[in-house]
Amino acid sequence: MRFKAKVLLATSATSGICYKCSSLQVSISGKMPSRCCCCLSLRRGCLIISFITLVVGLLGTAYGILLLIKAGGWQGWLTVVVEILNVLLAILLACSVDKTVVVLVRAWAACTTLQVVMGVIVGVIFIFYDSVIVGVVALCFTVAQVYFVMVVWSYSAAMKATAEE
Repeated sequence: MRFKAKVLLATSATSGICYKCSSLQVSISGKMPSRCCCCLSLRRGCLIISFITLVVGLLGTAYGILLLIKAGGWQGWLTVVVEILNVLLAILLACSVDKTVVVLVRAWAACTTLQVVMGVIVGVIFIFYDSVIVGVVALCFTVAQVYFVMVVWSYSAAMKATAEE
């Protein structure tokens, strides 16, 4: 399969390799993405993001419960509370995308942005004071969350623009 290179100046905000149309699309306009990864629509991408965050939240809750059973400290309780909030936020995102409620989609984006800030702080603390590997993994998850927020915020902007028309 051959890939055609196509530079999009200000007409579109997609970037990456489009597997459906076999072209490399690069955005130099600085806009938010208009499509999710693999040429999915923003709506479908948001639903996939909500599913991913739901699964990660459920796995994190199980990990927190194991911490409670094994160590019984405040770390286990904190992990369980944060991950239950993540599960609730994932359900909120899925329902708000399904019902096209802009306010709830933006509420998810705001809460996740707060988690990104906290994730950077925790990642840096782990790198310097505990475990470099755990800190780097935390920062990698934070980078993924930044992409998730960009996709969800783009979808909410598209929903708002559609509602205003």
